[in-house]
Amino acid sequence: LLTVRGQNNIVFENINLDANGFNQDDIFRNSILELRDSSSNIRINNVFFRNAFDTLAYGGFGLVSWYGGANNVTISEVYFDKIGQSDLGIFEGENWQVNGLYSTNNTYMSINIETSNLSKYLRNINITNVVVSDCKRSIISLIHNAVSVGIMENINITNIIGTRISNNDNQVGCIRFRGGKSINISNVTLNDSGGTGIRMTVDSNQSVENVNISNVVINNITSSLVGYGISVEGTSAYPCKNITFDNIKIVGSVSAGFNATYLNNSTIKDVTVQSPKLTVRGFEIKNSKFLNMLGCRTINTPSTALGLTNCDTVNLSNTNILDAVGVGIYVSGTTTNLICNSN
Repeated sequence: LLTVRGQNNIVFENINLDANGFNQDDIFRNSILELRDSSSNIRINNVFFRNAFDTLAYGGFGLVSWYGGANNVTISEVYFDKIGQSDLGIFEGENWQVNGLYSTNNTYMSINIETSNLSKYLRNINITNVVVSDCKRSIISLIHNAVSVGIMENINITNIIGTRISNNDNQVGCIRFRGGKSINISNVTLNDSGGTGIRMTVDSNQSVENVNISNVVINNITSSLVGYGISVEGTSAYPCKNITFDNIKIVGSVSAGFNATYLNNSTIKDVTVQSPKLTVRGFEIKNSKFLNMLGCRTINTPSTALGLTNCDTVNLSNTNILDAVGVGIYVSGTTTNLICNSN
């Protein structure tokens, strides 16, 4: 509907932008508001974005910054309903402040922060007060593509409430990382999600590094197939590293509550896994090293509470295991240098 190209000092306020449903001309990724060509000093306040679909009911953006994007953007109190692709897609830009994003009935990803092959940088993005319901894939997706030479760093997202997220994709993750550095996610509540709560993966040459995730509650994963509370999936060449998980509660996962492979130099602190639904472990950690696991808890696990396989130098301190059906702590493979204190 609207495109801003290389413009400065633009204000959108108190308006309703409705794409009127399906785009009958088969134009893929039809967007409601585009910011391009290094536009700057954009303010968007109290704006409604509705009905951005293409004829496949998939692909329309609500608000998107790409092809040079926009810098110095301030967004407050924006509302999205029935958007086909991303409600907010940031593919290029820096110095964004978003306070108050509300979304319903998104068919893909509500917030997508992603470097493309054209991106120069994505940095200094701050988003707070996000409420999303009935989103079919991810509430937040953070992707540093392998084909991109751009930078993605200094991303801060806080105060997030998601209900019925990942309803048609149980593996991608309600909050998804694929590469990226210097990212902080805090104060998150995910209820009745269709799949994994938080998932970290690596691209072909991009690891996930220097990430803090804190104050998270994940309640009741509804998938009958795959649904970790948290899943970290590094590789031997590109492990996830320098990650901190702090004050997290996972209740009713389908797969292991906390799953990690190739997670190095990281801290798992005050993470509780309670009542997984299937016969799975509370914590399942493999091929990882230099971990501090401090104050971790399991309650009512139907299998082993905590499993360590092929790990090196793990500090287990103040672990609390209640009512595990299987073994409390199971160590296997080539695990070495396990330090236990007050468990």
